[in-house]
Amino acid sequence: MNNIIYDTEFFEMDLGFAYRFLDKHSTLSEEHSHNFYEYFFITSGTIRHVANGKENVLSLGDLVFIRPSDTHQYIFIEKSNFEMINISFSNEVFDLLCAYLGDTVRKTLLSPEYPPLLHLSAFKETSLFKEHEFLNFYKGDRQYLKTRLKFLLIEIMEIFIKYPTDQEKTEEREHLEVLLQGMNTQKNIEEGLPALIKVTGFSHGHLCRLMKNLLGTTPTEYIMDLRMVYAANLLVNSDMDILTISNKIGISSLSYFIGSFKTKYNTTPHQYRKRYAKSRDRWQ
Repeated sequence: MNNIIYDTEFFEMDLGFAYRFLDKHSTLSEEHSHNFYEYFFITSGTIRHVANGKENVLSLGDLVFIRPSDTHQYIFIEKSNFEMINISFSNEVFDLLCAYLGDTVRKTLLSPEYPPLLHLSAFKETSLFKEHEFLNFYKGDRQYLKTRLKFLLIEIMEIFIKYPTDQEKTEEREHLEVLLQGMNTQKNIEEGLPALIKVTGFSHGHLCRLMKNLLGTTPTEYIMDLRMVYAANLLVNSDMDILTISNKIGISSLSYFIGSFKTKYNTTPHQYRKRYAKSRDRWQ
């Protein structure tokens, strides 16, 4: 169910802006839309972002512009902390700045089906980050604050005009995710990294760079996560003993499998089976 957030409930209308520094504990995870605009930067970690039905994994430096017509949702990645800066602003502010900057801004930001997305390299090292960071501490004159916020918004709009939205990166990510679907077989999960290199067709070095940049993970982390998810399904939906499951996912050391499983699920394979197999039996 989509929740609608209204500007009158969210920020002071005379200022026309709202600033937030968010993390996993303070970000709204439910699907929602709002009757105002916002943009946000990822300043640390990774998060899954679904907008208008399309999902992207966002990481450090990703900048997203959200319109009132967009419906979006943040989905937390297990064991991945993240932080972001979020600036919301009223329709009136947006219209005034578009009138000043020209129709190109409105067309660039409003025409795409999906929210415009850019990747700013090493974002924390840029002056743009420092300009936003001062908002954490500023308690001075409100008119001065409003002027500074307008300058920031102009700079953000200018970035989207100068640099076309990161369609190339989005397409790369989608292509990689399609290739990774080839890993979803027991044989490939057991084989691990050699299978991952084979199904993607990339060298190990290129695959490492690509997955870190586009998905915020490494091939080794990806394979381990895939193995643990498959093991969890086998624990609940089969009668295989734990050693057999460990071997089936390509881990010969039982103690290593138990430790890795506990790291992901915060419980042992035995306890996981005991807990969720009962739920399965109850619904059958």
